[in-house]
Amino acid sequence: MNLWFSEYHAPDVRHSLRVTRHLYSSKSDYQQIDIFDTPEFGKVLALDGNVMLKTTEGVAKWIATMLKKSLMESTRGKLAGLIGKPAFSALKKKLDYTEYGGAPLLGINGGIIKGHGSSDAKSVKVCLLQATRLMRGGVTE
Repeated sequence: MNLWFSEYHAPDVRHSLRVTRHLYSSKSDYQQIDIFDTPEFGKVLALDGNVMLKTTEGVAKWIATMLKKSLMESTRGKLAGLIGKPAFSALKKKLDYTEYGGAPLLGINGGIIKGHGSSDAKSVKVCLLQATRLMRGGVTE
């Protein structure tokens, strides 16, 4: 049996994802929360029926993979890839979460830097540098 999640944007527009499993569902005081496991994008968070950031990350990776595959299919594509390599490298760096560390979450008793679930040594280092800047800047006081 195929399971699908559909996000409706307008009467004639929807975004659908094939779902491997429905991992979580709950209704908070503010919104409906669902987490789905998908074969194409991994885990997807839906709030009130709208797919959130995890899908965006997955789509970016998918587009990069498909673009590379397309460029490698012909001599002309390989040449275009070689010519465009500096631009592709710059874009990849701009989209790389390890360049940015994590998101600051500030509470009454202090703050934390929330890193990505698949953070490597580089992104943990950037998170620590972020935390240091927040402390020195007095943000947590």
